[in-house]
Amino acid sequence: MSEIIEYGFNGEVVGIDGRLFEVCSDGLGCRIWINADDGSAVARFNTRTGVDVHNTVTDQLRGAHECLWCTHGKPDRETWNQFVVKIDELFGIRFAIDAVKI
Repeated sequence: MSEIIEYGFNGEVVGIDGRLFEVCSDGLGCRIWINADDGSAVARFNTRTGVDVHNTVTDQLRGAHECLWCTHGKPDRETWNQFVVKIDELFGIRFAIDAVKI
């Protein structure tokens, strides 16, 4: 299980099945990106534009669907809470509940 990611974190974390992920944040608490070890972006949370959670490109090439959970429009606190749960379930990455300003 990965460490709990706090506000402003940028770096690598080990997630589910020992996979390496890169977590990038904008430092303002508005945006988070998660990239998988194959280089594909697997998650994005943006406090203004919405949420994308995807399978890796590698998994998509093997037949998996692209989208795992996506929203459109400005997310609220409940959307962030759902994102935290989904990212932990799907990738084994744990975020602090206050890792974004929403």
